[in-house]
Amino acid sequence: MSSVDRVLQLMKQNGTSGTALTTSLGLSSSSVSEWKKGKIKPSADAIVKLSVFFDVSTDWLLTGSERNAPYIPPEDFELLARFRALPPAKRKAIEALLE
Repeated sequence: MSSVDRVLQLMKQNGTSGTALTTSLGLSSSSVSEWKKGKIKPSADAIVKLSVFFDVSTDWLLTGSERNAPYIPPEDFELLARFRALPPAKRKAIEALLE
């Protein structure tokens, strides 16, 4: 899977349109269109912007693997796993409490 495939996957998962992406990141719509057609690849600057926007590492966008993943203490990892296992309604309730 290429970096463009990963960007398209993230766009689909997050319901992000090409227009929303270009507007939010200050990218040209022609650049995103050219990525989709396979004519060009995202620039280094675009990769950094995309990683921040989608909250993923640049390593993952470029290679598909996490090389420098942040350390998560076991107790935090357990909480995260339990949160992810919750149904959407309960997740939203917890998110509301955190705001």
